[in-house]
Amino acid sequence: MSDMTETTPGWLTTDELELVRARMPVLYVEAVPVRVDDSGEVTSVGLLLRIGPDGTVSRTLVSGRVLHHERVRDALLRHLEKDLGPVALPASRPRSSRSRWPSTSRRRA
Repeated sequence: MSDMTETTPGWLTTDELELVRARMPVLYVEAVPVRVDDSGEVTSVGLLLRIGPDGTVSRTLVSGRVLHHERVRDALLRHLEKDLGPVALPASRPRSSRSRWPSTSRRRA
């Protein structure tokens, strides 16, 4: 066993990932998280700062891949928390989407 720590950010090389993206759909999420006040006005926007190879600083959205069998909402929350920290998550989570919608089954009379 090696004492070296794996530092590769993913399982695929950049070339392999490009090949996979060209051959099959890969679902990504992008989010522009905002904070609003009590009246619903946007008070702040959560963007990430990136430093390029040439030293330039740019802003980017929170984004990332959706895992196999992961709900899009769960992927959004996972990436928001990973990139912006737990303070970026909603103070109170809305109810599950399954409990929000009325049943589509018809009742028999």
